[in-house]
Amino acid sequence: MSYEYHYGVPANVVWAFHIVFALFLIYISYLYLENKPINKYFFIFLIAISFTAILYHSHLWYLNQKGYNNKDEKKNS
Repeated sequence: MSYEYHYGVPANVVWAFHIVFALFLIYISYLYLENKPINKYFFIFLIAISFTAILYHSHLWYLNQKGYNNKDEKKNS
């Protein structure tokens, strides 16, 4: 049995993204602690990912408040 997140995204894809993103954050933290220059595009990327996460989770929260859940979608399709 394969677990899926919202909209049918496979769990392995979500987990892999979280692992890669955590490694990216560790790398940025290392650069900061060693007083090495951090590319401004890293910060732009972090802002974009953060904004996307806020929008996505707000969307899921809104759907949940309206009584929608992922199981209902699978039953109706």
